[in-house]
Amino acid sequence: MQLQLIAVSTVKMNKKAVLIGLKHTRMDNVDDVKGKILRMKKFLMDLRGFSENNITLLIEDGEEDETQPTHYNIRMETFHLVDLAKPGDVLFIHLIAHGCSDGYITTSDKVPIPDCHFKGLLRNVRKGCALTIVSDCLIQHQNDGVFRESFRKMTHGDTLKKLCV
Repeated sequence: MQLQLIAVSTVKMNKKAVLIGLKHTRMDNVDDVKGKILRMKKFLMDLRGFSENNITLLIEDGEEDETQPTHYNIRMETFHLVDLAKPGDVLFIHLIAHGCSDGYITTSDKVPIPDCHFKGLLRNVRKGCALTIVSDCLIQHQNDGVFRESFRKMTHGDTLKKLCV
């Protein structure tokens, strides 16, 4: 009789997400941003196995509460997402930022966050974790004033030249 050894992973995988919805001043309906964020939450829960308890929502919806996508809240929640991750964790950030300009994201309290914050998150992901950032940004280029929508998916290990293209 031959004995076979089977390697069993003891690493527990957690799936965690931060979903950020910022509106642009030209947007008439705040529900557009909120609806997109809530659809992404449903997608993550129903089709990707994320627990509702592991999804943080920061939505600019006109209400003054702790869930607003302020400069502090965005930086804190995204930093904690990456910093507290353990090997095997799957991390996800969805950013709707209709107000990006020249490498900055305008937060709900009008304090800009440079795209290097998100580059730093990618650099600091622990070995064995996967971080995906999905960006839905309506941006304005200083040179031509043209708005366009950009969707970019970045996974740890990919080169991130700019969050909002």
